[in-house]
Amino acid sequence: MALTIQDFEDLVKLLNEHPEWRERLRSVLFPEWEEFRTAVSELLRESLALQRDVLDALRRLATRLESLAARVDELAEAQKRTEAQLQALTARVDELAEAQGALTVRMDELTQAQKELTVRMDTLAEILQGMRGEREGAKFEGQIRRAAFGIFRGGRNFRKDVEDALERAAAEGTIDWKAFRRVRATDLLWWKKPQGQPPVLLVAEVSLQVDQHDVDRVLQTARILTQLFPDLQVIPVVMGRDWSRPEVWEQARLWGVEWWIEKNEARSARLDSIIRVRPEVLQST
Repeated sequence: MALTIQDFEDLVKLLNEHPEWRERLRSVLFPEWEEFRTAVSELLRESLALQRDVLDALRRLATRLESLAARVDELAEAQKRTEAQLQALTARVDELAEAQGALTVRMDELTQAQKELTVRMDTLAEILQGMRGEREGAKFEGQIRRAAFGIFRGGRNFRKDVEDALERAAAEGTIDWKAFRRVRATDLLWWKKPQGQPPVLLVAEVSLQVDQHDVDRVLQTARILTQLFPDLQVIPVVMGRDWSRPEVWEQARLWGVEWWIEKNEARSARLDSIIRVRPEVLQST
């Protein structure tokens, strides 16, 4: 029998009047409905569970994001502080670098000043050493002059005679001023007339340490005085406490310069022969 629209409307009406028939009709029309509904229900439950899990995860994520945002804010603030500290540190380093540069310049200046001071101190030490040497030399020279009569065993100071002769020669133009000053600067001029021998004029340069300059000066002076006193035997002599170098003694011996050394009471053979011979006259003033 065919189902008409009117019949369908009657069926709907009956189902509305008897709701309990709907389930039976569904089981007849859709035998898989129960299984489908069960599956859908299970799926819905799983979906709800998954949704709850997702919501929980989202809440946890939101919490973590909030915590992370707070941490990021803290890090940003810390970064700002770090940058500020770094800027301050950079400025301080620049100040220290500038100060170090200034200190380096100052140290260079102090080093240069110290070098200059050292040079000045060395120069002053040399000057003082020279002054001490000059004082000691002058003192030794004075001792030799005062002891000359005893050292040469007689004779007399001949400086006044030499200076008078120098002035006459300078006035006559037979001697230049350089030679005049050289003779005047001679340390000791001593005359002696040994018995049975011609008189001698001992021309002496006196130094604490006899050096080559003493040898050269006394030779120069002896040549000048030989011209002034042709009747005298002019003998160049160097006198001192010791030789400055052994080579000086060799030069003195080579050039015929006599010597008298206080250190070991040494004297040249020729000077010794003059000293040993008694004078015909004693020292006179």
